Amino acid sequence: MVNYLTTLHKQEAFPQWNNLSFPITEKIHNEVLSLPISSVLTDNEVSYIVDILNQY
Repeated sequence: MVNYLTTLHKQEAFPQWNNLSFPITEKIHNEVLSLPISSVLTDNEVSYIVDILNQY
């Protein structure tokens, strides 16, 4: 699941910033990986996530 579909300055909540460009922010946004994190993840789910990351 994607946590943030777009950068903060492009979100509807900040229309005054929508036409601005923040190249570093946009680059980071395209490169960040959000990992699942939760106290309810099972050991099997954690192992699966680790396996997938190790394959990458």
